Amino acid sequence: MSLLMQEPLSHRLLRLFEQFHPRLIALAVLCMIGSMALWKWAIPAMVTIAVWMTPEPMIRQVDRATLETMDFTMLEASSLSQEQKDAQNAILDDLRHALGTEDSFKLVFRDMPGMGANAAALPGGTIIISDALVSGYGADPDVIAGVLAHEMGHVVEEHGLRQVYRSLSLYLIISMMAGDVGPVLEDLLLEGQAFASLSYSRKHELSADRFAVRLLNKSEYDSEGFKRFFADLSDGEEPPAWFSTHPTHSDRIEQIDELNRHRH
Repeated sequence: MSLLMQEPLSHRLLRLFEQFHPRLIALAVLCMIGSMALWKWAIPAMVTIAVWMTPEPMIRQVDRATLETMDFTMLEASSLSQEQKDAQNAILDDLRHALGTEDSFKLVFRDMPGMGANAAALPGGTIIISDALVSGYGADPDVIAGVLAHEMGHVVEEHGLRQVYRSLSLYLIISMMAGDVGPVLEDLLLEGQAFASLSYSRKHELSADRFAVRLLNKSEYDSEGFKRFFADLSDGEEPPAWFSTHPTHSDRIEQIDELNRHRH
């Protein structure tokens, strides 16, 4: 028997592909199409399943761990008075009532050096609000309501979990195919690091803005306050949208106006 016949089939196929360049090109194109399909359809599907499989106790633990991490690395104790804190909690209660949901939301107050008037939402419903936001806009509850409604949108639409699962997509796909999310992914979530450095995508930010406008329009608060907040921010220089993880302030104002026009 010749050496060629003794050669394994896989080796012969590989040599055959190497000899015909059009086939190599076709194979490369198929690989590219497969990769694009994986990124566009398979990963979002896996992320959705992973979010659905994440138990509530684990999400609450994620909030606790992330807050501890942020307290250690970037946040300081709040200097707001109890009266100021009570006023913000009253706004949150009004929004929760307008939303008509059983979802639990909790406000925590922190000084955020270098971050200005800001807020952040963790996946379990913990909303961190900065002293600067309350001090700067405490006399304008419509602004505070707009910011809180936006953060509630991140929680309700599960942007936090989706973002971190997508960032861990390769490990996620392997784990889901094996049928077990596994302790490594659990550790990544529970140590708080994954969420402490989380930056939402422009798509998620605009989606949370739309959620906020709809919720504000169902409540006693005016969505014009939300618009005023972005107008104040736009006084400073901002990078173009393609260079930033967030939409431009002008884009967000335009979307608020468009939503309100359609409402009327």
